[in-house]
Parts: sequence; C-alpha cells; structure tokens
Amino acid sequence: MDIDDNTVMSLEAIQTSDRTTLQERKQSLIGHYAQLIVERKDTLAALSDFIVADSYFAKKPFVDALQDYTD
Repeated sequence: MDIDDNTVMSLEAIQTSDRTTLQERKQSLIGHYAQLIVERKDTLAALSDFIVADSYFAKKPFVDALQDYTD
C-alpha cells in the first residue's frame, strides 16, 4: 500500500475452501485463514512487519495461531 500515491497491490488471491473440505481437514474457517498466513510467513515478513485485517479476525484462535509463529 502506498498512501502517498493512493495505490494498493494484491499479493495473492486464494479461493476459500468449502465447508466439506474444511470438515474433512477438521479445520475451522478461522484456522484455514491463519494457516494461509503461516504458510506464507516468510514472503509476508519480507514485505512488511504488519498484517492488517478486519474485526472478524480479532478472535483468540486466529491471534494465537499467528503468535505461535512469531515467538
């Protein structure tokens, strides 16, 4: 994101898994999203020290999953 130039660039777009797939993996939707970030942590860390998300992700399981990889 460049505030001065009012531009934003997307790094990647990933289709959300359907409920059946998540149930087969025994994974919640929040867990799925956390896993996507953790899998890309090296790339993301090379670009920025921050992750910005809306309030949907302000849930303990999501935050805990990310914190496990920052310690």
